[in-house]
Amino acid sequence: ALLSSDAQRTRETWEAMAECFMHTPTSHFTRALYHAGIEEIWTESHAIADAVEVLMVLGHNPGWEQAINALCGEHEVMTPASAALLEGEGPDWPSAIRARWRLVRIVRPEAFEA
Repeated sequence: ALLSSDAQRTRETWEAMAECFMHTPTSHFTRALYHAGIEEIWTESHAIADAVEVLMVLGHNPGWEQAINALCGEHEVMTPASAALLEGEGPDWPSAIRARWRLVRIVRPEAFEA
């Protein structure tokens, strides 16, 4: 599933990314995630079904750096177009957002430059 800011740039990012998926995930766009942090992600996570096993969250800084710190205790600089892959779990998404996560890796756009 996708949980995203409803900003034009995140919608455009998603449109470019969606082509890479075999099956287009359910998408939830919300103004609440514009420059949001962990509390807004937690609030919006209530809209995600418990059966969803993988959630992609698209948004903006400075909130995303703060969210990574809150979820896994890591201090990462999230440059534009970067992505953080995190692993965590819980019985539902709001509980999972309150749990401790593990930062698997940060992917930066320069990794894809030819």
